[in-house]
Amino acid sequence: MTRLAALPTLTAAEADEARATVAARAAGVERANRPMVPVALAGAALALTLVLAIVAVVRVNAATASLASARADATEIACLTQQHRNLQELAKDPARERLAASGGQILSQIHGAGTAAGLQGVTQTPRTNPRAVSGEGVARTDYAYDGVRDPDLSRILTWINAVVRDVPLVDVTRIRIRPEPSGWAVDVIFSRWERTTR
Repeated sequence: MTRLAALPTLTAAEADEARATVAARAAGVERANRPMVPVALAGAALALTLVLAIVAVVRVNAATASLASARADATEIACLTQQHRNLQELAKDPARERLAASGGQILSQIHGAGTAAGLQGVTQTPRTNPRAVSGEGVARTDYAYDGVRDPDLSRILTWINAVVRDVPLVDVTRIRIRPEPSGWAVDVIFSRWERTTR
């Protein structure tokens, strides 16, 4: 007697039920072998890492902009303070003896301060614009430096502060700071009151 002959004969309904049972068991085994929880956890960790990286980049950019703004504010405050001191000194001197003689060595002093600060681009001859005060024998002369560039903004600000601090009666009347791909560019106008007659 063969082994096949020993197997019981199934009706069509029993065969369908057996197939359904086998299919259900196979689906259960497939679900058990599929690692859904680790994949879901890895995806959540990746999404969280991406969100944290974006937040970090946004915060770094905000901090960089805030630092540049604070440095510009500090430079402006220092310049305004020096301008106020200069005006107080001039108000105490009705004979204007403290007024700087026109010309002189102001350009070499400005360039020397730039060299001391480690800048290369301040040897240019600035645009000058003397504006005489009618009948007073004085003029306000502007020395405009456009496009002073350096990778390090602190060197440019050090130069500006040194000029205001060390060159007599000089103040800053305008400053513009621009970020560039290779560093920073600054336009600055130094001004001072000068005697036009003795």
